[in-house]
Amino acid sequence: MFYNEHGSLESVNELDEGGKRRDRVYELFKKFEPAIHTYIIEYLKKKATENGDSEYLTTKYVSGNILKKLHTKWIDDRQKDPIEAYFDFIDYKEILTNCKDLELDKIFKIDNRFEWMDKCNELRRDPAHTIKPPPTIEEVAYLERVVLQILPRLN
Repeated sequence: MFYNEHGSLESVNELDEGGKRRDRVYELFKKFEPAIHTYIIEYLKKKATENGDSEYLTTKYVSGNILKKLHTKWIDDRQKDPIEAYFDFIDYKEILTNCKDLELDKIFKIDNRFEWMDKCNELRRDPAHTIKPPPTIEEVAYLERVVLQILPRLN
């Protein structure tokens, strides 16, 4: 290797480590978010069926604000995908909070709260915004702990 007075290999390795952490967050969410989505959609459908409702995406189960946002995205995207594909991760927190169902609480609460979803939502957005600093080692470890706690409960 040639001597470089302007930089060192350590700075390149730091960038590589940040990229690895970014990739790890992306890989975790690739499994985690679809599992949460599927569970909540199936739960909403089950509740609607139990209550004799033909629709599960109504204000009885999902807030009007979320429904407006879903419909807007769905229409803007020319209705390519099923409407439930347009939920944002943080929408699940509002659904879970409003449902007040012990079954969901047992599955989705950590330390008797849903706040983990806020932190995870921030981390979920980071891989897409490479101009932002990469997640820290502690943030990746936090996400791994959350995934290890919640994912097995979804099965």
